[in-house]
Amino acid sequence: MCSAWLVLTYEYSGGERSGRQQHRGDLSDLPVAIDGMVREGEMVRRVTTGWRKRWLVAPGTHTLRAGRGSLISPDVSFTVADGQTARFTCRRKPGYVSAGPDGRWLASTFADKRWIALEQVSHSPDLQDFPERGAAAGRGRWLSGARVFAARRRRGLPDAGRPREIQLPSPASAVAFSPDGRLLATAGHDETARLWQVPSGEPARVLSGHARAACAVAFSPDGRLLATAGDDKTARLWEVASGAAVRTFSGHRSGVCAVAFSPDGLLLATAGFDKTARLWRVPSGEPVRVLSGHARGLNSVAFSPDGLLLATAGTDKTARLWQVPSGEPARVLSGHARAVYAAAFSPDGRLLATAGDDETPRLWQVASGELARTLSGGTGWVWAVAFSPDGRLLATAGTDETARLWDVASGEPARTLPVGTGWVRAVAFSPDGRLLAAVGLGDSIVRLWALTAGESCP
Repeated sequence: MCSAWLVLTYEYSGGERSGRQQHRGDLSDLPVAIDGMVREGEMVRRVTTGWRKRWLVAPGTHTLRAGRGSLISPDVSFTVADGQTARFTCRRKPGYVSAGPDGRWLASTFADKRWIALEQVSHSPDLQDFPERGAAAGRGRWLSGARVFAARRRRGLPDAGRPREIQLPSPASAVAFSPDGRLLATAGHDETARLWQVPSGEPARVLSGHARAACAVAFSPDGRLLATAGDDKTARLWEVASGAAVRTFSGHRSGVCAVAFSPDGLLLATAGFDKTARLWRVPSGEPVRVLSGHARGLNSVAFSPDGLLLATAGTDKTARLWQVPSGEPARVLSGHARAVYAAAFSPDGRLLATAGDDETPRLWQVASGELARTLSGGTGWVWAVAFSPDGRLLATAGTDETARLWDVASGEPARTLPVGTGWVRAVAFSPDGRLLAAVGLGDSIVRLWALTAGESCP
């Protein structure tokens, strides 16, 4: 998926409660304009001293303005990459910024002014904010009346061995193993998909054709074809052996963020930000049907092992099951508190794993649609899920800079693998279950871990 977030924290100013309440009444619905257009954001958190909202934006450079009348900010320009979050604070009182002596803290204090101030705090997912009050100013101490931002400290992680690293030329949004486990495919922000030899990590082939970032990759069941999806509103089919382009699937009205082959290889499913999933005939490229029902953009698509069901995950907080032969909706899985970014069937088809930015991967009974288990213990949004080939493990990845392995039977965490800096956008098991691949967004590296006890990555 190729997308980014703008998160704006608005803090009501004023030293007394009455002053804050009056200010809140004036500007609690503060207009926010992105690229000159006022857009309503999604409320993330509301507290007595303010609120936090977020907006989904395309990767790139944007302008931001907040306020109305005399209480309006100057235009602020910001650039955000795929998978990152541009974080701003908005206050009525502008001022200055200073860093703590160890470089891990950012504090702000403000003087009295009439206009709204926008201050960019970060363009990464790694900051948490904490209100601090009544501290004395000075070296290593906090400024009186300031709000302090602390960089998230890495948690202690168990030693998982040293993975093999494949350096990519640009950040990647997806990774997939070929059915024979000899190739690894990645989808990159440089508008290409790339094939890499496993386990050496040597480049095998570059597939160029997308006009914008490539967002998803999937091998056909026989390994002869690779499907890619891109932010240019298309999906594309390639010959793995030669790298030749086979055909282009056009029809989505916005970026295509997910792609999957049916188990028999005859159908291709795509999902896009236009709120639809689409089925296509692989041999001819003809469209089969459009699946509509999500209220917001889609993020993931997956076929059941028998090919009779299709799962989709959407920003509307739901995952949905569809009957492939008829295209009719089979079930709506509701329970996530926020957007759902990933969905995957277990190898036996009995469970569906979903995850999103409510930090709780979930397992659902496919037959009944009932929630089987919620996996607790991770931190941060979860962007990707994948079952091991034997169905005993579930891998998740997200904004906490780790890939996590969970025991499916018990729901307990089994292993934590440090990936690097920035978000982890994708995970995939090798067909034999002995390797796990994960893509770190911050350093553009694919890491391959050997999962068998006593082994190291070859």
